[in-house]
Formats: sequence, C-alpha cells, structure tokens
Amino acid sequence: MNWKEQPYKGLLFFLAAFVVAWIWLIVTGALGIDYFDAGMNWTFSWFFFGFGILAFFEGWPFVDRVKQPWAGFISGAISWVVSAVGWIVVNAWLGMDGAYALFSYAAFFLFTIAWFYHNEPFAKLSQPTKGIALFLLSGVLGYVVYLILGPRDWEYLFYIPQWLFYFFLDWPIPSDKPYMKGTFWAVLIVIGTFVTHAIFNALGMPITTPRGVDLFSLLFTGMLLFYALENWPFAEKKQPVQGGLLITSVLVVSALAYPILFSVLKVADYATTIWTFASWCWFAVLAYFTYPWPSESEA
Repeated sequence: MNWKEQPYKGLLFFLAAFVVAWIWLIVTGALGIDYFDAGMNWTFSWFFFGFGILAFFEGWPFVDRVKQPWAGFISGAISWVVSAVGWIVVNAWLGMDGAYALFSYAAFFLFTIAWFYHNEPFAKLSQPTKGIALFLLSGVLGYVVYLILGPRDWEYLFYIPQWLFYFFLDWPIPSDKPYMKGTFWAVLIVIGTFVTHAIFNALGMPITTPRGVDLFSLLFTGMLLFYALENWPFAEKKQPVQGGLLITSVLVVSALAYPILFSVLKVADYATTIWTFASWCWFAVLAYFTYPWPSESEA
C-alpha cells in the first residue's frame, strides 16, 4: 500500500480535512468566535478569497521561494485572515443577505473564469498583476450582478452544477479554446442552477429551509470525496463516461448518507453545512495549496 497514491492519498486528505475542520471549530469556539461565523460565514467568504488566492495567484509570492508544504500553509493562513476580514467588511456594508449574495455572484465568476475560461482574458499576464486583475474582474462582475438581481433564494445553487460539470474536464471543448469552452459551460451552469432549484423544491426541501441547505452541503460532501480521490476509480475512463460516472457516484454517496445523518443520527440543522464547508476549505489548504506535497511529483 502506497499512501501517496490513490485511493489512499485521497482518503487520507479527505479524513484529514474533516478532522482539521473539527479542531478548527473547537478552537474558534473556545476563542469566543461564533459557530456560524467560523463554520459558515467565514467559509462562504473563503470560497471567494481562498480559492481566488489559489487559482489566480498560483502560489505567488511564495512559489520557488519557500518549500512545500510551508508555502501552502502560509498562503492558507493568509486566506483565512483575508476571508474573515472580508466577511466582516462586506457584512457591515451590505448586511448578511447582501454579503451572501455578493460573494455568491462573485464566486460564480471566479470559478467559471478559473476552471472553464482558464484565467482568460488575463492568463498571459505575470504575477501579481494577473492575480489582481482576475480578482477585480470576478468581484466587479459579481457586484454588477448583485446590483441587478440583489439577494435571491437560488443565488448559490450554481455551485452544484458548476462543481459537478468540472468532472468533465476538457470535454466536449478543449482547454485550448477557452472562450468557447467557458461560454459553453457558463450557459449550462446557469441553466443547471434553475434546474437544481426546481429539483430541491420538488423534493420538498427548498434551499431556504435548513434541510435544503443541508442537502446542498451533503452533495458537496460527496464531491469532496471524489475531488480528493482525483476522479478515482474512473480516472482512466474516457469522457464523457468519466464525468457521468463521477456525477452518478456523488449522487449515490449523498443519497446513502442522507438517511443515515438525518434519520438515524438525527444531526442538527446546519451542522452538516458548517462541518462540510469548513472541511472543504481545509482540504484545499492541505491538498491544493501544498501541491505537489507530499508526493513531490505531478503523478
């Protein structure tokens, strides 16, 4: 058994993320930080600032200057500080509903630009100009949408189709055609958002209810598992079969976990959400910010 290879590496990171998130919630609680701030509000902000630092700045300014995993841990610590301050500032400016809406819309553009447009139109710029330009582009576009739409019930449901569609990688449009690829998937993500909204309502768990929010989070738990496994055991399958199998697996894992968590264990409202998204943030710090540690290779 080689723990640096899949599935052992992925399972290790998956479990480590949940353990570190649990410790994070205990420590922040002991420091007098509100449970919902540490596990929900700050993590919501982190999905914009943390993943933005990861995707847009590409390790700058520590890459090639500080060895991994320390470079990743430093960037991860910075991301948590920026996210906490960012949430406090935006919440004071727009209120909680406004903060959730603005971060939702900005994150839509952030992940769409990073994953599907491959950081265009600024991909060829050098750091830190590139990172700053992409952050500003995502934030400004998100703010424009916020001014037009304001807070909406479905404002963050886009995460589900967006993160599931990422399993298709470069199918059906390759990454060397970023504008075509990005626009294609952006349209499908918007459509998928409203389809997801309709499905949640049809299940009797609208996203405005605690159970709807926890179902949303449970789907992210399933995605976390297969993101950690780096698409194992389907990594050798061709697209679109690979993407279809991964999405099906996420849905199956989430469907199996739902009755166990909420009917058998009687997990409290929002507990799944708080732990899941704190775990996602810490998974990104442990596995993505520190890459290629611990394997020290592209393999």
